[in-house]
Amino acid sequence: MANSRELRTNSDTVMPYSELKGFPPRERDTYIQNVVLRVLEKNRRGVTISEVSTKTGFSRPTVAKHLDILVAIGEAYKTERGNLSIFYKNGKVVHEIVVTGVSTPDRTYTFYMLENEEGRYLYIQEKEVDEFRSVKVRGGVMISLTDLPTILRTAEELSKTVKQS
Repeated sequence: MANSRELRTNSDTVMPYSELKGFPPRERDTYIQNVVLRVLEKNRRGVTISEVSTKTGFSRPTVAKHLDILVAIGEAYKTERGNLSIFYKNGKVVHEIVVTGVSTPDRTYTFYMLENEEGRYLYIQEKEVDEFRSVKVRGGVMISLTDLPTILRTAEELSKTVKQS
């Protein structure tokens, strides 16, 4: 986990939340997420909600909300260590695999190969088209490539069980 000196440098400036209140909600959310991403980028060993809150001045609930969003859209990931959640910025995309035929009238699934300090992963992102034909990320799952064969076998077994019943 990062120490306090790594969380902030002289070039970091964070707008006080009192000033952010005047922003339109979407702009405020984008700003907060960008600040949180900067903290994650500077702390490759991970940060907790409390650390991000302390260093940015944003409340813990605000930080938690935006970290959860960043995890859901694949910009960050979270590991649990006991009762502590540690957040990291996702690594670079190694290969992007767009799989054709993995879509329904209202959902699309995109596959990414990711690499970060903890290894290589398959990230599957679910996107949904709303009534206004706008695409929204609904969530995703990141699977370690070492676990992938077991996950695929289990999914295949489950699929066979469902087909038989």
